[in-house]
Amino acid sequence: MDLKNTKATPVLLTKKPLKNGDRVLFTERPLPESKNGSISPHLETGWQCEQIALQVYQQHGYQILKQRWKTPFAEVDLFFRSPDGHWVMVEVKSLPSTEYLSQRLTRKQKMRLKRAFLWAIERWGAGEMHLAMVCGPPSRREVLIFTEIFD
Repeated sequence: MDLKNTKATPVLLTKKPLKNGDRVLFTERPLPESKNGSISPHLETGWQCEQIALQVYQQHGYQILKQRWKTPFAEVDLFFRSPDGHWVMVEVKSLPSTEYLSQRLTRKQKMRLKRAFLWAIERWGAGEMHLAMVCGPPSRREVLIFTEIFD
């Protein structure tokens, strides 16, 4: 993964979207509750890490458009408009340390995100896909942002 900015060019999709077609959904409720009304600890951690990444992007002038946005191919954690006007999709992952960065995003996850990214390119033109890794214990989290996540 390289930290330099990349731009994407339009590419036709070769895979079919999920059953919901081209319908795009926005999740109103950020965290699903279980039957007993509690929230899973890993979902809570994920939500907290998304909020940390959201703050970092907003501090750099990005405007949030959607959060937990469901495309036909994958749920996108954060969707922004950058300071220079193009759109940016962000996948947020949490890690206790930086040791396992390369293994945190599986091949299957990358493929779903790539399909969602290409789907967005067909609709809105060039944009960017970022991976925001929120690392460290809750008291000292740091955010590492990668812009080249597709091999």
